Amino acid sequence: MKINSQQLLLDLVKMRVEQQPTLKRKIIELLEISDTTWHRIINGNSNFDLNQSALLIRELQLDPVALFYPERHSLSCEFPALGIKEINPESFLRPMNLQMEALHQLKDVTIFYTTRELPMFYYLSDEVLASFKFRIFEDSPWNKDGHKPVPFSPSEGLKPESLSNLARMAWYQYCKLPSVEFWTENTIDNTLKQIITYTEAGLFLKKEDAFILLESISKLINYVMDMSIAGEKIHNGNKTGARFKMYINDNLHTNNAIFVETPRFRQLFYTFDNPNYLIFKDDKLMDYFKEHILRLKSMSKLMNESTVADQISFTKKIETKIEFCRTKVDAIARELY
Repeated sequence: MKINSQQLLLDLVKMRVEQQPTLKRKIIELLEISDTTWHRIINGNSNFDLNQSALLIRELQLDPVALFYPERHSLSCEFPALGIKEINPESFLRPMNLQMEALHQLKDVTIFYTTRELPMFYYLSDEVLASFKFRIFEDSPWNKDGHKPVPFSPSEGLKPESLSNLARMAWYQYCKLPSVEFWTENTIDNTLKQIITYTEAGLFLKKEDAFILLESISKLINYVMDMSIAGEKIHNGNKTGARFKMYINDNLHTNNAIFVETPRFRQLFYTFDNPNYLIFKDDKLMDYFKEHILRLKSMSKLMNESTVADQISFTKKIETKIEFCRTKVDAIARELY
């Protein structure tokens, strides 16, 4: 049995250099080779040696298993959280910003976002929602020994200023990337349940704090609908030029996942141990997930091309959920505040 791992590696290197031309010089310097040697390898007249292959696999973050065992049914992935010594809002947002900076370097990139709950980027569009979401993370998945939840107030905002800047940058970068998103009327359910839970636990300074969060969610839904009507992302009231498509499927059951696609590069970010995520680059999985996206499209309604009645109907369903939550919070709060 012959496995042409050199050709597979060469094809991957060519693809990456085509997407990021500046990568060529970086690889030449990394491998300590001349331009002449580079061209000999690229033209198939020479090969990368074992050490050079290892350096390329590390630098380009390639899957070595895929190079030597292409017919396997197992997958390799990256889990960025393993490299974070202390998880907190800033250490969570920094790699997110770096990932999006890298995506901006790619040609003709599109993000496909399947949602089980409100996508993290939309929390970052509103400082009140962002501060509440990070409080949720700190009180549960990031909970440290000895940590005791304290009452939350929207007036806290995002502190320090460096955290606020990271959040704003992440939202801005997302608004500059074209995306196709799959929503349901249940997308906000988890957030509403968290607001009710915090109310029951007495973890708002006053009941009006919960209402402020609900108002922020209501404004956010209208904001997203404005983008779907425009077919373009909007940042601070200005269209960014990034395409935006919003599909609705009320029977949709999926995890939060981001599938990144360009003509020559694909990558999948998959929620794991929320809010952490796994990163996959395996071609077979990319093919599988792209088919999954196409199936979702065929079963969903594109809001950008829907009637005004459909758009109003979807918004009304969300508002009904928000109003139900507001009524429940008010009833609970009457006994606690």
